[in-house]
Formats: sequence, structure tokens, C-alpha cells
Amino acid sequence: MRTLRFTSLPALLLFVFAAAQTAGAQTAAAGSYQFTLTGDKYLKYVEFDATGKDDGSATGYISMTDEAVITIQDVIAAMGPRVPDVDHAQKQFNTAMVVVTEHGKPPSRELLTAATNISSHWIAYWSKVTGGRASMTVSPR
Repeated sequence: MRTLRFTSLPALLLFVFAAAQTAGAQTAAAGSYQFTLTGDKYLKYVEFDATGKDDGSATGYISMTDEAVITIQDVIAAMGPRVPDVDHAQKQFNTAMVVVTEHGKPPSRELLTAATNISSHWIAYWSKVTGGRASMTVSPR
């Protein structure tokens, strides 16, 4: 993917217009651009996909996204406080690993070993993504 730097938004729009004009001979055009504006440290992304029609018009879309810093205060302002709060939230979880076989056939040793390995990795992953603040077991009840 190419990264371009524009000194202003009008320069970007001129670039997009010029790209569209050079693509006029084609019946379809698609692409994406990743760029930053001078003085702005966040990347912007433009994606487009257009198809020419027989009458000379075109149909398609163009979208632009922009990186943004979102703080926990922004989330709380938009969604309200966490319920339940961290002190009252569940911290211990139990999950099930289900092994499916054909009717009447017991699971193979390899399948049971694979399920056990998945369970072990799941527990380790859970600990990592929660920063050790929650625990996971795989224990049938």
C-alpha cells in the first residue's frame, strides 16, 4: 500500500479527481489510499470502488476513515459507567470444550488430546488478555 502525504485537504481532493479522470477509459476502478496531512500524526484512509455504466454514469462508493484517540472518559460519556463496576464484576469463569463424533463412535485419543491442548491454550490466553485479573477453568460440572 502506498502512503502519501498531502499538505492540505484540497490537494487530496484534486488528487482523487485526477485519478478518477485517468481511470475514465476503464469500466471499473477500485483502490485505497493511506495518507497523513502535514502537521497531523494520524493516518487517514480512503477506499473507493466504482463501476462505469453504459450511459456514461458510474455507481460505487467512496469512504474515508481517520484514526482517533478514544479515552475511557469518552466511552463513559457516551455509554455511561460500567455496570457492574470492576469491584462487583465476575472474575472466575468456566467454559466447556465439546467433542463431537459420529453417533455411536467414541472420540479418538488424538481428538481428546487436541481438545485438551485447546483447553490449555484457552486458559493461558484468557489469563493473558485479562492481565491475570480473571481466571478460566475448563471443568465439567
